[in-house]
Amino acid sequence: MCLVKVKKIVLEDDLFFDRQNLLHYRIEYPQFFSYKYQNKLNVINNIYKRRALVLQRKVVDEYFKTAISYYIFSIRRNIPIRLFEVSYIPEITYNNNCVISLYYDEFVSMGGAHGATFRASDTWDIQDASYIRLEDIVTFEYREFDYIRNLIIDRVKQLVGSDGFVYFENFEENISCQFYHENFYLVPEGIKIYYQQYDIAPYAAGIPEFLIPFDDDKIIDPKCNNKNHACNL
Repeated sequence: MCLVKVKKIVLEDDLFFDRQNLLHYRIEYPQFFSYKYQNKLNVINNIYKRRALVLQRKVVDEYFKTAISYYIFSIRRNIPIRLFEVSYIPEITYNNNCVISLYYDEFVSMGGAHGATFRASDTWDIQDASYIRLEDIVTFEYREFDYIRNLIIDRVKQLVGSDGFVYFENFEENISCQFYHENFYLVPEGIKIYYQQYDIAPYAAGIPEFLIPFDDDKIIDPKCNNKNHACNL
């Protein structure tokens, strides 16, 4: 097993106005290290650093201004002051054979009943700092992804009438229409396909995920890719 070393950098602060803490943010971003492919990893590292700094600037320039406006409104109306929160947390889910996969959840709470989480993900071939797409992992004849959509629909159908059914009634339509090929990441067992909050289920269901194992003959395991198989870090 060839693992890239990972270090997480944290940007965290409390933002005050009128001596009142109005916003807390925590932004994490990964930095990857290996002896053989460090030049390529530096390209990837810079991408995540830039994303984190852009988000930090957005928090200060946009979210904090909104928090100040809400604070002034709350004082005038004599209603409780609510702390705004922003977090951006990555999760490394696959790190082997010169392939890195991760997702990152951006959570924003702006004083409402509950916050919102948006998930994004990347899968990398670190030998050339290139994205691995879902099309690269699905065998050729199934690259229209109908197989994946239908597989997910069948799994949800099996839950109808049980406590595990947490989806909207028109789940078949939603699963098909809200399927985006970039919404995936790798785990050691296979591919995780995910949907955003509210896409196919209510808020309480979180972010629905569906595992398609590598032993499915429609899926290509990255460790079986010849270029990655001989990866030496």
